[in-house]
Amino acid sequence: VEVKELLRKGTASALVESFRRVGVPEEQNLVVLMEPLLASLLRLFPSRIAAWFQSLRDRQSIATVEAYVARVHSPSLLAVQFAAAAAAAAEASNKSPAAAGADRTLSVRTGNQRREIICTIEVEDAAALEVAIRLPAAFPMRTAEVECRKRGGFSEERLRHW
Repeated sequence: VEVKELLRKGTASALVESFRRVGVPEEQNLVVLMEPLLASLLRLFPSRIAAWFQSLRDRQSIATVEAYVARVHSPSLLAVQFAAAAAAAAEASNKSPAAAGADRTLSVRTGNQRREIICTIEVEDAAALEVAIRLPAAFPMRTAEVECRKRGGFSEERLRHW
């Protein structure tokens, strides 16, 4: 709690000095300072952090950062994404049929264990289009995978246009 409060006040040098007084090694100072900073950056600027991660060239650094983010930060970030998808689905289902398109039905399901968001839209009689978005374990460091599972009789070219 004291660490987060000192960081919030912008007194990182005072924080480092307090670590020195109690005998915390310099390496640990950096880790304690960087932990909340990385968490904030991942939450506020995920695309910038992903771009930085993609620019890394050292394989050991890539593996270390990816494993750390997947273990420590991604579970909470994924929970936020799944909650947002569920809220959007609830909002879409609450709209009137006239506003949403009387002939179309949209459903959104989330699979937290598989890290998937599955969107299904019925576009014509007995024709449905299903798209699965799979989020990586090290979200947002790696990009999401998008897969069209049901094409509903539409050609590949038409799907690309959409």
